[in-house]
Amino acid sequence: MSASRVLGWAVLAASLAAAASAADRLVEGDLVRVDLGRRLLVVRPAPGAVEVDVKVDADTVLSASGRILALEQMKTGERVVVACAGEDAASCRAVRVRAGPSRHAAPPSPAR
Repeated sequence: MSASRVLGWAVLAASLAAAASAADRLVEGDLVRVDLGRRLLVVRPAPGAVEVDVKVDADTVLSASGRILALEQMKTGERVVVACAGEDAASCRAVRVRAGPSRHAAPPSPAR
C-alpha cells in the first residue's frame, strides 16, 4: 500500500473519530435504500436486524475512498458507517457517512 494511500486512510479515520466524538453513536451496515426526495438513507446493521432511517441534511458529510460525495452518488448494497446525532434506535441524523468496505474486514491475502 502506498504512503499516500495510508495517509488518506489515516486522515479518513481521524475525521470519522472526530465525527464520532461529536455524534452520539455509530451505525455500521448495508445501505438498503436511498430516498432522494426525503434525503433519507436506510441502513440495515445486520441480516434480520431492524433497519435504521438516517436523515441527511446540508451539514452531513458523505464520503467514499477519501472523496466527498453527493447524496445522489450513494449506492444501495454498499457498506456504510454513519456517525449519528441522537439516541433514537430506529433513526438518526447523520453527521458523517462513509461508504465502502468495513475497516474491520479481513485484508486480501498477499500475492505469492
